[in-house]
Amino acid sequence: MLVTSNFKVNDVITFRLNTGEEVVAKLTEEKMDSYVVSKPLVMILQEKGPVMAPMMISADWKTTPVNIYKHGVTMSASTVKEIKKAYLETTSGLDLSASTII
Repeated sequence: MLVTSNFKVNDVITFRLNTGEEVVAKLTEEKMDSYVVSKPLVMILQEKGPVMAPMMISADWKTTPVNIYKHGVTMSASTVKEIKKAYLETTSGLDLSASTII
């Protein structure tokens, strides 16, 4: 049975890996066996609330696409808007808090 996702290129997606990590990343391509993502960040729960950190600290994750193999993913979903905004601010360096359009 062929299963296709509803995700599109440039969607910010949350993945739950079978190792327990929750990863937020931007989809660059979907292959049969993997999601190719850019700038994957793992969610870490701290005393002050959730924070984001690089999924792999020794990899060139800022410029090199990363494959997340589908057999290692237990769940995937669209990212809630607050986390998506924080992810985009973290990975782009832009402040997206302004509510007006120029």
